[in-house]
Amino acid sequence: MNKKNRFLVDEIKEYSFLDSKFLEVKGGFYHLPFKIQKTDGKHNLKVCKDCRQIHSKLEQELNIEFEKFPNCCKHHAKLKTLEIFDKSDFSEVPKMISDKIMFTYLHIINTLDKEDWYEDISDYIAYNFKSFGNFPFGYGEPFQKAFYCDKVIGLVENIENIENKISSEKISNIDIKIRINKVINLLKPITLSESSLNTDRDFHLLLSTYEDWFKIFPFELPYFSHLKVKFKKILPIFTGKTRINRYLNTIGREVHTKESLMVVLLQITKNIISSINGLKLFNDGLISDIEKHQLDLILYNRKLELFELTKMDNNNKFQYVKILKRWFKGEKKFITDITSYIDKVDVNVKNSSLRPNRTDIAYFVHYLKETKELKLKSTFPSDKAWIEIGALYNKSSKNIQKAFIAINSNRVERLKKRKDNNIKYVIENMLKEHPEALKLAKDELKLAELNS
Repeated sequence: MNKKNRFLVDEIKEYSFLDSKFLEVKGGFYHLPFKIQKTDGKHNLKVCKDCRQIHSKLEQELNIEFEKFPNCCKHHAKLKTLEIFDKSDFSEVPKMISDKIMFTYLHIINTLDKEDWYEDISDYIAYNFKSFGNFPFGYGEPFQKAFYCDKVIGLVENIENIENKISSEKISNIDIKIRINKVINLLKPITLSESSLNTDRDFHLLLSTYEDWFKIFPFELPYFSHLKVKFKKILPIFTGKTRINRYLNTIGREVHTKESLMVVLLQITKNIISSINGLKLFNDGLISDIEKHQLDLILYNRKLELFELTKMDNNNKFQYVKILKRWFKGEKKFITDITSYIDKVDVNVKNSSLRPNRTDIAYFVHYLKETKELKLKSTFPSDKAWIEIGALYNKSSKNIQKAFIAINSNRVERLKKRKDNNIKYVIENMLKEHPEALKLAKDELKLAELNS
């Protein structure tokens, strides 16, 4: 690599992303242009007199422009302030660019009817773009890169008017026109000036877009808390797609646009909320405090509404917010619907002859464990031990285990309102032969009754 190819630093700033600190290095690459290799084909400079004449005129025109460089515009004029800049490094550029224009044009003609024509031409154009080198941001685009695009487009648009009209035995003339238009579209975006370049792939824009999603997604809810760390570690810059350029021999990673990132965030949102919901938690016995659950849903729904108000101008872009709002509405209805049912079940359980239930057994196991009075054939808390406990009471060992986990290490959960009924049942019916566990249960019952 040429020793003058380097990254020039303007300034270094610190900024945050999801509570982490990053250093932003402002500046840009200074890369000198390089020659490209022509490709073989039926159409070439040796057999086409008109192409040779165009090539010669292009070089003459570029030599005139080179005389003005770097004083041709205010951006390029700034290059003189760079110690690394030397105009003599660009002395061969007029010939290089005229070659690139004609080589690209002829490559397009020779490749249009190939099976992989689009990938091949895309790779060759990318190869040419790379060969123009680069100036740091604020110092203008690579010398005459837009000129290259304009001239190639002009030549390609005129393909059907040349003396020996382009034809193919493989594809129709209509297909040739369609492919020509697609090739022109590959070149058109690069003709934009530096100040009007598409900012959709801006690094900060992508980070702020992801950060908005991360901060509004309800990771604090029990549904999603286990996912928070995973999604906090994501750096949402690349799409995950890679591409090998056959002419540059490089593997490139595709960078997201804001639009493509929003599509991904919408899909992630749909995937999460479709696999984790109140119904699943209820079936798994993981909803223990209905009132708190209702309050959480209400608060996070309001958070969504406030976020939507602050982004009012861009509402149409935040489809994931609309998805979440519909999800919250459904969850709130579900919790409301099951609340009265659960209350009835709790009342029935108090007078039921089906006791002990899984929660009773969980308290029983807890008190025996705490006082070291739990006697089982298997070592507790192994899977075999839980299976043994389930068999003793003809209940699901998994359900008992889940109820036990909810109360065992969480004293607040264990002494919550309505849980005194379970403690009373255990005292009156299950702990009579375990004096130490009985005493512990009675002490906790007093505390639980204070919460009732």
